[in-house]
Amino acid sequence: MKIAVLSFSFLKPKHLEKLRSFGEVIEYQSTNNAPDATERVKSIEIAIADCWDVPMDKTFFESSPDLKYVSLNSTGFNQVDIEAAKAHGVAISNVPGYSTEGVAEQTLGLMLAVARHIPKANQEMMKAPFQIDPANRNHDVYQGVELRGKTLGVFGLGQIGLRVAELGNALGMRVIGCTRSPKQMPNIEIVDFYTLLEESDFLAITSAFSAEMKGLFNENTFSKMKPSAILINTARGDFVEETALSNALKSNKIYGYGADVLTDWSVNNPILGMERVVLSPHSAFFTQESADRLADSVIANVEAYIQGKPINVITI
Repeated sequence: MKIAVLSFSFLKPKHLEKLRSFGEVIEYQSTNNAPDATERVKSIEIAIADCWDVPMDKTFFESSPDLKYVSLNSTGFNQVDIEAAKAHGVAISNVPGYSTEGVAEQTLGLMLAVARHIPKANQEMMKAPFQIDPANRNHDVYQGVELRGKTLGVFGLGQIGLRVAELGNALGMRVIGCTRSPKQMPNIEIVDFYTLLEESDFLAITSAFSAEMKGLFNENTFSKMKPSAILINTARGDFVEETALSNALKSNKIYGYGADVLTDWSVNNPILGMERVVLSPHSAFFTQESADRLADSVIANVEAYIQGKPINVITI
């Protein structure tokens, strides 16, 4: 059996050793273009790949006659042509839940960073240390708001959304949530989307993304939010129309924005450099613990497939 590691990602020597116990392993540090991807899987039965780097479209599966199984080292699989995989008899597994804690904690961190102006204060302190003088009106820009007693709206109540809600509850926040599968949940008041917009002091986007949700947060939705509201996005950049967001921030339709993802990753993004915007480089998942969970789960997926009991299969 031939196994190709198309992207090392977080695999350690112990993981490669385990793979070698299953069959011949061919290793590539990374694979990030279609020609390399199709060439490297031509005579391969099992592949380990990052779907954000390896183009997995119809051509990929058509060029892989021996390929039977792909273990993704990610939760998301938007870049995979699932129907093409099914048509060519290729089973694909992902790794759900490996970064729940990291992303939920980053969501909370961004809430605090925006609400307490932490990045701005740090930047100015590094230039010249100072202490807040309440009588100095120039220092008003550092005055923040507390989370306790505020309303936290959570858009999407999957594993990450539920953990964000739990953290909000622990901080004494009122938590409301909006989900496509509404049901009673402890300590979360389920509301419709427009109530979520209108009542949230902090609104966290934690939902899985689908095409119909592109630009869901736009000029219209921003107009329904509180002028004091802080929007947090640790899900997908495409949820937010960034030009509309820039305008909403400039016109004080909403107060602030914290995000781990962008729609436009270029230097021309209109929200870059704006006051009350805090960004991180898609690093919410990037913790030591989540990396270990991811690598362990990728290998566990491969082992389960070889044993004839595949798990976490998305091509069903």
